[in-house]
Amino acid sequence: MNPSAPDNPTIVWPDVFETSFALQIFLDRSGRLLRVNRAALSLFNAYTDDPPGFFRDSPWITEGGLDPAHVDDLLAEVGGGRMVRFEACYSISGEMRFVDWSIKPVNGSGLLLVEGRDITDYELVSRENLQLKNLYDILSRINSTILQVEDEELLLQQVCDIAASIEEIALAWIGFVPEDGGRVAPMAWAGVALPAIHEFHLDEGGRGTCLGTLSSDSEPMVIDDLAAEPSFTACREVLAEFGLASMAAFPLVREERVCGLFVVYSQERGFFRGGRRGLLEEMVANTSFALGTLARETRRREVEQALRTSEQRYRDLVEHARSVILRIDPEGVVTYANPFAEELFGFSADELVGRPVWQTIVHDVEDGGRNLKLMVQRVLDHPDNYQENVNQNVCKDGRRLWISWSNKPVRDAAGNLTEILSIGHDITATRQQAEALERKACEEELRGCLLRLALQPLNLDDFLQQALDALVETPWLSLADKGALFRVDPLAEELVLVAQHQLQPRQLKACARVPFGQCLCGRVALGGKSYIGDHGPGQPARFEAGGIHGHVILPLKSGADLVGVLCLYTLPGLKPGPENLALLETCADILAVGIGRRLGEQALREQETLLRNLIDTIPLPIFYKDTDLVYRGCNDAFAEGVIGLPKEQIIGRNMYDIAPRDLARLYEDADNEVLRTGGTQTYQTEVRFADDSRRSVIIHKAVMEREDGTPFGIVGAILDLSDHQRLEEQLRHAQKVEALGTLTGGVAHDFNNFLTAIMGYASILKMKLPPDAEMSQIVDQVLETTERASRLTYSLLAYSRKQTSKPRPIDFNQVVRGLEKMLRRVLPETIELESRLSDQTLLVMADLSQMEQVLMNLVTNARDAMPSGGRLLIETGQESVDENFVRLHGFGVPGPYAWLRVTDTGCGMPHEVAERIFDPFFTTKPVGRGTGLGLSVSYGIVRQHHGGFVVASEPNNGTSFTVYLPRTERIAGAEEATTSHLAIGGSELLLVVEDDPAVRQVTKSVLEEVGYRVLAAEDGVEGLSLFEQSADKIALVLTDIIMPNMTGLEMYQKIRATHPETRFIFFSGYTFDALEDHGIDKDELDIVFKPVAPMELLGRIRKAIDGQAV
Repeated sequence: MNPSAPDNPTIVWPDVFETSFALQIFLDRSGRLLRVNRAALSLFNAYTDDPPGFFRDSPWITEGGLDPAHVDDLLAEVGGGRMVRFEACYSISGEMRFVDWSIKPVNGSGLLLVEGRDITDYELVSRENLQLKNLYDILSRINSTILQVEDEELLLQQVCDIAASIEEIALAWIGFVPEDGGRVAPMAWAGVALPAIHEFHLDEGGRGTCLGTLSSDSEPMVIDDLAAEPSFTACREVLAEFGLASMAAFPLVREERVCGLFVVYSQERGFFRGGRRGLLEEMVANTSFALGTLARETRRREVEQALRTSEQRYRDLVEHARSVILRIDPEGVVTYANPFAEELFGFSADELVGRPVWQTIVHDVEDGGRNLKLMVQRVLDHPDNYQENVNQNVCKDGRRLWISWSNKPVRDAAGNLTEILSIGHDITATRQQAEALERKACEEELRGCLLRLALQPLNLDDFLQQALDALVETPWLSLADKGALFRVDPLAEELVLVAQHQLQPRQLKACARVPFGQCLCGRVALGGKSYIGDHGPGQPARFEAGGIHGHVILPLKSGADLVGVLCLYTLPGLKPGPENLALLETCADILAVGIGRRLGEQALREQETLLRNLIDTIPLPIFYKDTDLVYRGCNDAFAEGVIGLPKEQIIGRNMYDIAPRDLARLYEDADNEVLRTGGTQTYQTEVRFADDSRRSVIIHKAVMEREDGTPFGIVGAILDLSDHQRLEEQLRHAQKVEALGTLTGGVAHDFNNFLTAIMGYASILKMKLPPDAEMSQIVDQVLETTERASRLTYSLLAYSRKQTSKPRPIDFNQVVRGLEKMLRRVLPETIELESRLSDQTLLVMADLSQMEQVLMNLVTNARDAMPSGGRLLIETGQESVDENFVRLHGFGVPGPYAWLRVTDTGCGMPHEVAERIFDPFFTTKPVGRGTGLGLSVSYGIVRQHHGGFVVASEPNNGTSFTVYLPRTERIAGAEEATTSHLAIGGSELLLVVEDDPAVRQVTKSVLEEVGYRVLAAEDGVEGLSLFEQSADKIALVLTDIIMPNMTGLEMYQKIRATHPETRFIFFSGYTFDALEDHGIDKDELDIVFKPVAPMELLGRIRKAIDGQAV
């Protein structure tokens, strides 16, 4: 066929052939080249109208790496009437070009049309889209890792793992700059080239043997060709071994400071450019954010701009890909449609040609609401203004496709519009992919916003309010402009409204507190499951009036615990799809994490406050330190009582800052030992307290450990042993007193019997002598001596608490005044006596005779301390005793006390002697000049009166004894008259029962001397027998209590059982506690204790017989 023949398509359609964007070549049946259009020639920058040779030998085959024999096979297939297609790749000026070729016969003319479409941009875009999709998947994995992983090392490792999962990346590692500088230490790594990691590192200054220089402004460093980089010359063998071709290093920023590097290596030169580098920078930014830095808002804008630029680039690139070609006249009628248009839209050529486009592929209104018919008319009216546009076109089956159109007006010689050549490319898939990427970026932006809010130091209410605003104000979620967030009150089982967006006043009132199970939100809280649907029953009018269709209510769970409820509203006809619902559930999880984190922090603060308050209330000194032995807390007892500093000046410092260096070193060694061994440590030592006193203490320490067993500090407590040791000393002293009491109680009975006999016989003798007889004075001396011996026994028993004192209100001043004359006779002339008595009445509850004995013992002790003479001062006064006094001296309770002090100017005594002066039988006097009982007896008397001693003495500086007794407000009553004129004798029959012969005989003699008739028995058995013989004649029974065979109490019980009116007087030489040991209650019996003066006994008998109270 002649190419110039009239039926040659290149002649019929010259404009289409020459101006077509497609590469077109006409061949004859043998494959010889006939004609090539400009587009095909421009592929190799060749311009000729007569290309020679066969197609199989042309550069379109040979430069494309195609097999000529295969081309011959294809031409043979086309000769059979079929169309064939193949693709070829060309390297043009160092750039790769991709062409999609088709060969088909032309209308039975014997010619073959080879048509090629340059799909380079499409191929690159597809690859770029695929890479971007993979990169965004990687970014999503990074963000998911940041949200889920809390451990820094695990996070860094997973970031490296995810980066190394990119096919072209052979090695990824993260290194941190040490605090003291030096080389960057790898912290995490991954990839197929792991052995090479030790060859690539940086020092703090940024210079490494292989990496070059990290710029001072912390910009990323990218090397496209490592083999050509001079600084990598020494590492070329490593590069060749692992095929590493390019590298990128990114600074990791934490708290606005470069803390490390993220380094990746690829086996492809120039890999770290464009979107790949952007992805890695985004990964690094998100990783830096997870390490504590602020998110970079500019990064988000860059991503958005990249998306917009990408979308525009997609439209530009696809214009010359496989295209739809239409010729449209000025009325909008299609005059030509190529086969691809038929294939794409599903209309046949007859259905397309001859009809306006708005009757076939142009819909009246597209999904976005644009009037396409009107738009086509504007194109026809002003074609120069609409050379490029993107429209939504409709297929015969109703499908809608996005087509990118390139419109070229065709004019005649007069410049009149004759037709419009429209070339369109189907960008539906690209558009959908771009929309998906844009949506994915928007989702990541929303999740990132909520994640940043969750991690920021906001209080719970502010966090929830800002999060709710961000959700409701996201336009593409198609939510109503309303919403609410509730937190859970677990005790009341209610939801509490903490954040709301545009709720009406009555909604605010109704939703302030929502019980579990009530309304939709309460049901979600009770069941723990989401609710997505229409509004509840009974509410449609109210919600529809506000343009609200229904609800999306999601439970917020932290682990298994419900912490809140999210309530969102949807617009009519816009229920959330699966993607939006999944996103909202992810957002709910982030909110739950934020709430749980804040509730946990609040609980931790409350526990810390409780623990701090609890520790402060404990009287023991308590402290705790970290593993660097720096104080992190203590209570007031430790700070003020031990260290003597406010807690604020102790916390944050170590022992060297607050204690002497030698003492601090000891404490440091002990702390390090317990940290090394773990567990607890207890030891006794001596500590100087804040009051400058040195006290023996027990220090107990324990290591505080985390759940994994690693120590994080030490807690310690100090037990002051001063009070304990003082109590031990008092116990030893009390045991000595108890031993003396046991001794005195054992001899009291026999000694009192002896005194009773002596006193009785002497009284009888005095009765028989005239008052002026010389012998009467001798008898008086005997009676006085016996009385003194009786008082000695009484004092010994009182000292050992074996005998009860007879306290009554007495004035300390009167005690001194009553003994002052006697004291002056006791003291030698070489000792000056001075008394300084208080002008206040100092009433105390005490036994007067015992207090006189105490004073006499103190004065006697002072006299013996001044053998060469001196000055003795007696003072009285009052003092209010506090807890410190009680703790220091070991006696009493806080309150008012009266004191009596005896001070001498004698020789004094050392500390070790002063500690023993109250011990029984301890004396510093020569043998034969002291019993060692004077001060010990005085000590027992004072302690029996709930008082105590304070002693101050120094060698050669005298001694001071101060007696403290509690003051009383009771006033002493008038003394009973002692001048009773009761008769002391009688004629009644008395029964005397006494096992001691001497006491029995003297008692019988005294009674008979004053006229009584007496029956005597030696024990209870004989006494009971005598009583039964003369029961109606015996007026009174006088009996000992403790006797062999039958006690006086047993005899008393038998006689009272038959003769309850019989009167008894008991007398005994035993002490009260001895009587109690025998089951005798002293308060129920009329008891006279031996020795008793005969006149006192006779008076008691007379009163008992006459029925008076004894």
